[in-house]
Amino acid sequence: MLSASLCEAKPVINEEIFLSKGEQTEISIKNLENYSIGNKEVLKHKYLKSKDLLILKAASLGFSDLIINTKDNKYAYKIYVTSKRSQLKKMEAAGAIEKSGLEVNTFSDVIYVSGEIKDLRTYLLYQKILKDDSLQVVSEVGLKSKFASDFIDKLYNDFRKAGFEFISCQLVGIDFFCQYLGDSGQQSLIKKYQQQFFVKISPLESTMSLKLKLYIVYIKQNDSIQRDSGLNQISASLKDAIELNKRSLRTGDILLQDEGLESYLIASPALSILGGENFEVSIGEEQPIINQTATSQTTTFKFSGIKFKGKLESLGNHYKLKYQTEITESGQSNFSGPRGKSAFLIDLDQTKEILEFELDQKSFTKQSVPWLSALPYLGELLQKNETQFGQSILKFFITVEEDK
Repeated sequence: MLSASLCEAKPVINEEIFLSKGEQTEISIKNLENYSIGNKEVLKHKYLKSKDLLILKAASLGFSDLIINTKDNKYAYKIYVTSKRSQLKKMEAAGAIEKSGLEVNTFSDVIYVSGEIKDLRTYLLYQKILKDDSLQVVSEVGLKSKFASDFIDKLYNDFRKAGFEFISCQLVGIDFFCQYLGDSGQQSLIKKYQQQFFVKISPLESTMSLKLKLYIVYIKQNDSIQRDSGLNQISASLKDAIELNKRSLRTGDILLQDEGLESYLIASPALSILGGENFEVSIGEEQPIINQTATSQTTTFKFSGIKFKGKLESLGNHYKLKYQTEITESGQSNFSGPRGKSAFLIDLDQTKEILEFELDQKSFTKQSVPWLSALPYLGELLQKNETQFGQSILKFFITVEEDK
């Protein structure tokens, strides 16, 4: 009996419908047996038997499912009702992305997308959707390595066959950045990859001498505060202050100041580099560490401070900064901190924050009457204990300039 019922099960056809409030749609149904609507407050319905039509009208915002059984098939509809065409557009985009195999979650007006793009069709669809700023897509999407390598291989072959002297590409996120030498009059090929395949292509420029400048800002809270005081909320103001005054800034200059807060520049090392070359900046000193035994004494040196190293590469009109930071201690101090590496895009004369380092301080104060404080119970009532928390922050900003 079980096997017979499984064989007779109707195939289920799944569909989605997006409607704006007040809009109606018609579904043609032949050989109808029955239908059911999940949320009758969202959808109003009327079945015209003589015409085999089911008329649906979006009555209120929300979601409803619709199940239709015919003699041959079962239809399962998911129906979304939105208030504006813009929201409808977002839902249609979310549905298209989801069908491509990526994971989609929608919260309020934002579409969150994650996963890996595995084929050209999905890549083109997703790039087109990302170009529409009104959709508000938060993307955590990458390209599958095989698809990315196949795409670059095809691009290389096309450009070499067209007679270009040189072509080089890098993948940043899901974007391809390419540079070339010699166009051989093949501007149509460049436009094709720019417009149809969303590749960012630019001519390879001669190597430019650049100046990399770090700004290390110390922020101090004058009053006792808690750890969640919000000192890190002033990053944008500091960035603006640096960009406005970077030509005249000197070590020790105050950037921001109010009744309970002051911040000033404690160091601004600069380094002249060539694009594409590795660089390293060290701020600190070698500290002696003495190792003594009963018969001998040796001294070794260990660097204590901050090391910042990386590589700056040109990507068309932008620069890619790949960097690594390390904060070390000598073993005789409590100075230690994070170690990590990352990469980001930056333009000439743009200032970006790259690192934040928190320093917490704690002090304990006890006030009491000398001899009464020793008495049981009464002593506790006649003394005052106070713990104060202080916080300061080191923020690191970076600017890339043309070295003139």
